[in-house]
Amino acid sequence: MLSDGDEGMVQRLAPVGSGAAEIQNLGQPVSLQGGEAIPVQRACRRRQREFALGRDCVRRALAQLGVEACDVPVGERGAPQWPEGFIGSISHTDGYAAAVVARREHFRHLGIDAERIGRVTREIAGKLFVSEEMEALARLDGNAWERMATVLFSAKEAYYKALQGASGPPSFRGLRVALEEGGFAVENDDGARPVRAAGRFLAEKGIVVTVVAVPAP
Repeated sequence: MLSDGDEGMVQRLAPVGSGAAEIQNLGQPVSLQGGEAIPVQRACRRRQREFALGRDCVRRALAQLGVEACDVPVGERGAPQWPEGFIGSISHTDGYAAAVVARREHFRHLGIDAERIGRVTREIAGKLFVSEEMEALARLDGNAWERMATVLFSAKEAYYKALQGASGPPSFRGLRVALEEGGFAVENDDGARPVRAAGRFLAEKGIVVTVVAVPAP
């Protein structure tokens, strides 16, 4: 949890008009409401804890937009069932969870992802990145390679999650990330539903957080 007056990574990345919250897992009490616990009632304690941390972030993010505490159950394909008129995204990695939410009238798509730096290895890079991305990574070594590989992967994850609430998610393998001043852009090769989305990222304390947003037309 952040101290009063502090701003975490997701708060600095979230687009204007959205609500955002993050939490560090320090063993603090968090709880699930109503039917939220059903999807994880048979899961291990670690998974239950991660799920509860994410829902805690959701409630605090929604509160920033004037929404009183409410259930956010699991919907189709495992995605959160957002309150009427809202969209959002949740992510968690070891010891950290975050959420971003917004009104549908303001944003068409919204996605967040958090990853621990170092989880993306050279052994699996070829399965995650297209040729242009692999060429860019080839020019880096050591920590710089790990950081950039994590940023590229996290950007794709945030984009994938942002679009999965539409008519089905795009093909992950076909996503292309291009770094730009102040952030990145993601495109997909799916001719039936090409969507270009802008995003921003931060890398601090061994964690990369990415946020992708597509404003409403």
